[in-house]
Amino acid sequence: MISELKITVAQRLRKSYLQQAYCTQPFKLAPVGEDKKDPTLYLMIRSSSPGVLDGDNYQLEINLNENCWLHLQTQSYQRLFRMEKGATQTMVINLAADSFLHFIPHPIVPHENSVFRSLNRIYMAEGASLIWGEIITCGRKLSGEIFKFTFLHNLTEVYRNGRIIFKDQLLLTPAKNPLQTLGQWEQFTHQGTLIYLPKSALESSLIDSIHDYLADKINLTGGVSQIAAHGLLIRLLGTSGEQLFQGLQEISSLLQTPVISKAEPVNFY
Repeated sequence: MISELKITVAQRLRKSYLQQAYCTQPFKLAPVGEDKKDPTLYLMIRSSSPGVLDGDNYQLEINLNENCWLHLQTQSYQRLFRMEKGATQTMVINLAADSFLHFIPHPIVPHENSVFRSLNRIYMAEGASLIWGEIITCGRKLSGEIFKFTFLHNLTEVYRNGRIIFKDQLLLTPAKNPLQTLGQWEQFTHQGTLIYLPKSALESSLIDSIHDYLADKINLTGGVSQIAAHGLLIRLLGTSGEQLFQGLQEISSLLQTPVISKAEPVNFY
């Protein structure tokens, strides 16, 4: 089944709002912002489906106009059920000048014999900023399904001004390439990734702050790499999806985000 989600965020009176939205089953959108004075738009992607089924084709498109800020969330873990042919997901992001997207979805849980391919293409104009996360689990760990999925391939490409500035490719085939071996995930069962691309140069103390955060964590290891596009790539390995989800959220709170002034009331008289 082909399922589509397309949204466009615009700005009015220095506040971001949902200008256009189009969804087909099983997708739905829900506003989750609490502070009416906050100029950032907070949206949650909801789904009426228990998970991704064999033959599903998810197509998502997110567009941010100039000076728009979107904090995008998901409703719950994304389960990939048993498959024969496999399922796909394509996500296209367009960030106009001086826009900002924060997106750290819930972990992906590939069930036994699942086959999943995903492609993320992010197009950023000059001055746009991005915090983008992803968490892959070993499967239904408490049910004994540790690395019993068949195939998982994820490709993320980021472009700025039409030029590719970052590319990340993850291919997991546990039966052919066991992940709990030396040089792979070893004793860990979950991986988290955070991509950070600010609009300006990085603060010199930022990497040290992330290392200090990781130093105090138990059953969690990670590394920070400064990429050529004046951003950061953060990798985490852990033993729990909730552990990594909370970890990426906490690390994202350490990062520089665009300074957004509160919208002032407008006098129409």
